[in-house]
Amino acid sequence: MPVMPILLLVALFHGAYMKCDANYRYAPLDTESLRLIRENWDHIRLKLAGDALPQYDVFTGLHFDHSKFASWLQKRGLDKVWPRTEKSGAYRTAKEAWESMATAGHDIEELHQLHDTVTMPRFNPACDLDGRNRLLLGAMSTITSRNAPGNDKERGSYIFACPKWTRFLIRPPKDWGLFHLDWSAQEYGISAILSGDRNMLQSYESGDPYMSFAILAGAAPATASKSTHPIIRRLYKTASLAISYGQEVHAFAARAKVPLRTAERVFADYQRLYPRFLSWRSRIVDNFYADEHPHLTTKLGWTLHKGCSHRGRSLENSFEF
Repeated sequence: MPVMPILLLVALFHGAYMKCDANYRYAPLDTESLRLIRENWDHIRLKLAGDALPQYDVFTGLHFDHSKFASWLQKRGLDKVWPRTEKSGAYRTAKEAWESMATAGHDIEELHQLHDTVTMPRFNPACDLDGRNRLLLGAMSTITSRNAPGNDKERGSYIFACPKWTRFLIRPPKDWGLFHLDWSAQEYGISAILSGDRNMLQSYESGDPYMSFAILAGAAPATASKSTHPIIRRLYKTASLAISYGQEVHAFAARAKVPLRTAERVFADYQRLYPRFLSWRSRIVDNFYADEHPHLTTKLGWTLHKGCSHRGRSLENSFEF
């Protein structure tokens, strides 16, 4: 029997995947709870903000007041160092700005959380008349071949693209059950196998690669688990994901809200334990930019050509697949 060409196998795989996409029934929702949340969204945000809201004079009702925020920064001597937009010069309030200034004072993080709570966009998952959350899944539509579920301004959002706490709204019909299955550390396992990094493969096969990372680094005892050492595990998990996607140590320290020396130690642990993976990744990215390698191709035939719109992290996301 002749061997089927690889490109034909890839085409058949993509076709089977699109068939699954077409047959997807979409999640049934608890329409009564959804209605109550929508109707009381402003009240919910006020309750979540609690007593912290009047402590920071930067809001007018539920509206974030940029002029008041500027005054608040000036009183704390932060008006000269807080990041500004290039076009208007206004103080930035995006996530990156808050994280970069997290070490400027203990109240920065509290105001950040308050800002995100009060300015949460209206909760609006898509819900058709039959109570199902239907939107295009956007199969293989990103530059790295991932799905990109739709977010229709009129119809609403994809339920699995909403915050995790909203999953309780998924409710099967009477006498039915639902299972939500997801891969555990899938990208970690793929990286370990493709790079041939034995330490990384050992961590993956342990069942909890992030706890294994901490144990191998000497930051936790051999008997440590998610339940016994949750803070250590969270730190080493965050670092593992950050490094695998190319984040720099200073950005990680700000994002993880840890001292720079702690971030540097964890990064050094990663470099010491998983050098083969890091070398493999660097070689692939360097080869992509070399003249003799004008494209990057995954195992399933997804190709990224030089000259396409991409960032360095896009490469580090895509070569794992």
